[in-house]
Amino acid sequence: MKRVKFRYIFAVYAAVVAYVCMFMIYPAHDDFYYAAPKPGMNLLESLKPTASFWRPFDRLIEYGLGYAPYLFPYVNHFVILMGHFLLCALLYAVLKKLTGNKNCSLVGALYFCVSPCIVCTVTNSDFINQVWAILTGMAATFFFFRARMTGKSGFLMLWLLLALVATLVKENGIVWFIAPVMLHATYSIMSGESLSSTLKHNFVYFLVGIAGMILYFGIRFYFMGGFVLGAETDDGTGRYTLNFSPLHIIRNYSIIIGGASTALDSLAIFLKPRNIPIIIITGIISAVFLGFVAMKICYIFRHDRQLFTGLVMLFVSAGYISSPYAVMGYNSEATAYEMTFMIGLMLGVILHSGGRSRFGRSILVAMFACMILSSGHKICVMHEYTLGVHNFIVEHAQDFRRTPAKAYVYFIEDIPRYGYATYKYTMGHGLANGIGFKSVWGWRTKITINHVSDDAHIDFTPDSLPEYDTVFSLSESGKLNVLRN
Repeated sequence: MKRVKFRYIFAVYAAVVAYVCMFMIYPAHDDFYYAAPKPGMNLLESLKPTASFWRPFDRLIEYGLGYAPYLFPYVNHFVILMGHFLLCALLYAVLKKLTGNKNCSLVGALYFCVSPCIVCTVTNSDFINQVWAILTGMAATFFFFRARMTGKSGFLMLWLLLALVATLVKENGIVWFIAPVMLHATYSIMSGESLSSTLKHNFVYFLVGIAGMILYFGIRFYFMGGFVLGAETDDGTGRYTLNFSPLHIIRNYSIIIGGASTALDSLAIFLKPRNIPIIIITGIISAVFLGFVAMKICYIFRHDRQLFTGLVMLFVSAGYISSPYAVMGYNSEATAYEMTFMIGLMLGVILHSGGRSRFGRSILVAMFACMILSSGHKICVMHEYTLGVHNFIVEHAQDFRRTPAKAYVYFIEDIPRYGYATYKYTMGHGLANGIGFKSVWGWRTKITINHVSDDAHIDFTPDSLPEYDTVFSLSESGKLNVLRN
């Protein structure tokens, strides 16, 4: 390992990931909704917050792609990969600064790079906001540290400004008004400062961060004209409904921490038929790895209580950074991206300070091999699924004699949705209920969707819906029938 340089491993990793994302993963499901081309968009109007979102940077990308839709999804992948690679390099640099050990820094950065739970975030073209929210937040953290070291107020203003930018990239970025204060307090404790002194010296900055959060909400509620958080359906449920139930929060944290700290192949667990041997293998290796890390933490507890306190605070900080996802009505492994970054950081520190053992190297090699195999399996499944969606759109585009200006879709929910997350779902979901056809229609078609349970509920006649030049039905299972074009 002493002869291996980070830049060589990183170059290989970047080349492989870039090739996979650009040439093996096609748009599907939410990719056709978010950060997709929006020709003719009213930019100023779309930049205002809604009940669900206030993500003007997504809108700017949609606006720009509206003038060059042929660049979709390549621009999306490029922006995501650029942010992800910067985070990988940043993690290595931070660990090298903290530990002075290239090997431990390399292990921590590689953990973040090859973890199976980042595959969804890095490969899907609609996760620009996920990656850039944490990257902007880390930039805010850098300026907060500079402000504390130099005492210059200009750096404090940059901290607050970048925390606001992170929040406007994605709502969970609001944690970066406080997270830099927590991370600086953690660093101070690891450097030898007492807990009471650290809390005293950071209390004012904590209040400043709270003020920044209040300012954000004030601006948002002013533009919305009301005090609304989250979004829900008529029955009070929904993906973005906020849920503060303790059991719900525990469940979400279990998904986030479990995905970020193991090599479990979630597809083997949730896709049917379940692959029991893979579940057992990834489960055993993950358990051994976690036991190895626990032994290292026990060693630190016995020999360096100051560092142990710092690690506890670092874990608390990681939990806080992921807290917006803990209260979401729906959660998935895609929300473990930030936690995986923080666990990679903690792992590098633990390995540097927790003693040395040859047995530990074997465990790390087995863990990384398992993570790479799990990630590779997910990429293969996602490639097969998204390629099927892409081929369906291309093949059935010829069923339409002309490009619609205004289309009406009867979406038939003939089968329940099955699969797991974004890796494999029904064909109808992959086609975004018919919106996916916009990708071959120049993105200008306005589509209205009517959900029906079966063909009997389609009440279309030749004289129906005269305001639509195209009417077609599409089923969840992937059956298309053009009724008018």
